[in-house]
Formats: sequence, C-alpha cells, structure tokens
Amino acid sequence: MFKKFISIFVILSMLFSMTVFAESSSSADIVTSPSGVDKMLNNLYSTVASSRYPCLVDIVTNSNSDWYYTTNGHSLVAYGIQSDKTEIYLADPLAGMLTGVPRYYSKSSNKVSECCKELIW
Repeated sequence: MFKKFISIFVILSMLFSMTVFAESSSSADIVTSPSGVDKMLNNLYSTVASSRYPCLVDIVTNSNSDWYYTTNGHSLVAYGIQSDKTEIYLADPLAGMLTGVPRYYSKSSNKVSECCKELIW
C-alpha cells in the first residue's frame, strides 16, 4: 500500500512540475510528419535530458500490439530518453487501473512517434 502511494505521489509530482513548466513555456509540438517526428524527439530530448523536466505525451492506439491497451486518447509522462533517442521512458497513470499495465516502462521512439498525437514540452 505504501509503495503504491509513493508511486502515485511521484507521478503527481511529475505532473505538477510539468504543469508549472508548461505554463511558463506554453509550447506544444504536434507530430504529423517524419520531420515532425525528428522535431518531437529533439524537443523531448532537450526538455527531459537537458532541462530535466518531464513532458506530456498524448497517444492514440488502435490495437494492443501498439501499446498495452487501445485508447482514443490518453496522456503519459515522458520522464527519460536515451541519448541516441531510440528509447523513451514513460510513466502511465492507468497503471493499477488496467490489468497488466506497468507504472513505468519504455517504448521505442518509433512506436511512440506512431502513437503520439501531441507532445507538450
């Protein structure tokens, strides 16, 4: 129970930090093309790795092969990215609400860019 509380607290803290940062920067990057994907990864890397702020990733998935679940729209917290930008580390607020969904996991940047509809950085 205590571990679950700490996990929820960490995600809420990340969301609060991200909200404060988003209000100060008020930037959004919508991924719509291959050049948009490069821009998304560069913005994600500069924000998460360099500035050390989490980003909000809005996803839409059509099948369970894309993600742990299907969704018409859901937000995740991106809290890490590999230096070569091939792997993105995510925190998922649906963990514990849906069976088999971990709180923290990583996905390839290709998979995230396929499902990502908006990146708030």
